[in-house]
Amino acid sequence: MEYDEGVEGAETKAACAHRIYAAMDDILQRPCAHQAIVTHGGFLTSVVASWIRMPIESAGYASKKPYTPPWSQPRR
Repeated sequence: MEYDEGVEGAETKAACAHRIYAAMDDILQRPCAHQAIVTHGGFLTSVVASWIRMPIESAGYASKKPYTPPWSQPRR
């Protein structure tokens, strides 16, 4: 997650995950019965990983790419 994409000013996935985990900690400590979190797919993986208390060191193993069963893939 520390990979540098080579784009000046861009944050790494690790930096983004740390930022999301901190935001989720703040959100989950609020005394609200219901809350909505709106994000896009790129951040959703870290939001869910934080919500289920996945250690941030393991979050790099989570992927937003959906699983496609072999039987549903087109034949070659």
